[in-house]
Amino acid sequence: MINAGDTAWVLISAAMVMFMTPGLALFYGGMVRRKNLLSTIMMSFACIGLVTVLWMTYGYSIGFAPGIAGGLVGNLEYLGLKGVGQEPLAVYAATVPHLAFMTFQGMFAVIALATGIFASAAINPTGADGLVNGGGMQVVIQMISVVAVAAFAFIGSIVIGKVVNATVGLRVKPVEETIGLDLSQHAESVYGGSMR
Repeated sequence: MINAGDTAWVLISAAMVMFMTPGLALFYGGMVRRKNLLSTIMMSFACIGLVTVLWMTYGYSIGFAPGIAGGLVGNLEYLGLKGVGQEPLAVYAATVPHLAFMTFQGMFAVIALATGIFASAAINPTGADGLVNGGGMQVVIQMISVVAVAAFAFIGSIVIGKVVNATVGLRVKPVEETIGLDLSQHAESVYGGSMR
């Protein structure tokens, strides 16, 4: 049964985490030149958009669907949010709509390891204790998950790099690199220098 108070709290919490994005953008914006501030802010918002799409496409399913490999990785039951709707999911949040739970977890996709450290069965009787409460195995499981994701991202980046290098190349010519990409690629002569 859905509890309005629980649902409101989960959605407000998700919104508060979402508000961290402009703060992070301003933080990074303070480290670049004035002319690059807008670009830095836009990159931060683009990242939150990209992570949201990836989370809804397959991330939530891998993280929270019924597991394979001994429960280490979720299956693809929720791929593309199939079956994720307004009905609560008794396994994780029996009083909150499944969609709200997915949104809340998506906001915290980046800090999954911290969950393993501070998890408590006293708060969620169906869950496991984290490292602080004597359940070190939960941290080990999440560390293995983090390593698996890092390996997947690394291998995927290498494959993408090889494809880009084979099609358009990863580097410009040495002369263009020496002169500078502003001049050689964009003909921005405001910084001085000339093409040779």
